[in-house]
Amino acid sequence: MNLLAQLPTPTNFWMSPNGSTLLWIEIIGAFVLGFAAIFGLSYLPKNLRKPLIGIATFLGGLYFMLHYLWPTAQDYSKDQVPKGAVEGVSFWLQYSLPTVMNFNQVLSGLLLGLGIASLLRIHAERVAKRHPDWMYSLTLIVCMGLMAIFGLLDWASAIGPGQAKQVADHPGFVNFAYNFLFGGLFVNLDAVMYSMIAFFIYSAAYRSFRLRSIESAVLLGTAVLIMLSLMGGVMVGWDKVVDMLGGSGHGAVAEFMSNLRLGAIKDWVQNNMQSPSIRAIEFGLAVGVLAMSLRLWLGIEKGING
Repeated sequence: MNLLAQLPTPTNFWMSPNGSTLLWIEIIGAFVLGFAAIFGLSYLPKNLRKPLIGIATFLGGLYFMLHYLWPTAQDYSKDQVPKGAVEGVSFWLQYSLPTVMNFNQVLSGLLLGLGIASLLRIHAERVAKRHPDWMYSLTLIVCMGLMAIFGLLDWASAIGPGQAKQVADHPGFVNFAYNFLFGGLFVNLDAVMYSMIAFFIYSAAYRSFRLRSIESAVLLGTAVLIMLSLMGGVMVGWDKVVDMLGGSGHGAVAEFMSNLRLGAIKDWVQNNMQSPSIRAIEFGLAVGVLAMSLRLWLGIEKGING
């Protein structure tokens, strides 16, 4: 009891001072409660596990929905006393947000760790059972281990006052190994993968642009105009022909012919056809994301309730 009485009282309900005893107690308590919760969920019956997960999902979604829809107090400060219930909820939402976001980062790290563990388990089984193409699984495991080891060692070598500059001026074996693995191999392999995707995109575009209907003809013609407008030599030559046909004056004929310049056609297509189409697609995606989010939040998605 004396120890608890000597603990510093935090100025914020959600945050304790850095280095304080209360902060360490909260961290240890969070670890214990977290592992206890995971251990308990793993042994709960399936018919009880899903309602608990659904309730936790609903509460998490409710917090962020209130944070974005609840009236925000313009004169918020930690020392100010809220006036009324509405402003009290607004204050609570604002000073609890950093802690909730930190909690989200912890959950993201946990999910990333589970994904890595699952990936290692699957490929380790493929290697142990000598599955066809098991050498690729072994390569993946070795590369993941090397990147993790040298990445952590490179990060640790730059910790401390002046260490980052010293490492930059006099890199060691660990730094060379990390730069070779990341900058020398990973970045280049990433570029190779994107270049391979370009050939698949070209193949899909070729199949889409074949003249099979009126829609494909419009799509093909529009694509050809846009591509020609991006070719400097073709664009300059076409515009010269248009200017010659329109004459050197500023009459009605010249103004009409200026609309046939490739640059003008490209701008009209992008402003009046491409941009509205992209907005329509983005609007449709937003409606779909909203509908799926509501289904997940309310627990009516089939993946939640079976």
